[in-house]
Amino acid sequence: MFKRKKEKKNTAPSPVIDLNSHTFEAVLRKTENFVVDCWNTHCVPCRRVHPMIEEMAVKFKGKISFGKLNTDEYVEVAVKYGVMSVPTILVFKNGRKKGSITHIGTKDELEKEILRILEV
Repeated sequence: MFKRKKEKKNTAPSPVIDLNSHTFEAVLRKTENFVVDCWNTHCVPCRRVHPMIEEMAVKFKGKISFGKLNTDEYVEVAVKYGVMSVPTILVFKNGRKKGSITHIGTKDELEKEILRILEV
């Protein structure tokens, strides 16, 4: 009969760093421009934000580093940086928090706001 073709999975590593409480601080110390997608598994809007962050990580590779932090697993990091709800995007420049974004519209709007905060 008919055989189903196996779908090829994208095996390329994600350009977005999967952060925990240890890697967060390490990346923050060594990265000039750092953007963190704060999310949790129960957040439906977070699922819409993830692809936006992935695309920007590819587009700005070498200029801006992108990470993602599960706030359910690393509550202490979320509290330290004032994350009150998800999705929240934290924006850092030279190790200092420059701003956060909680109202996320389109990818273009998010990108413009990140670039505005980073002043790049």
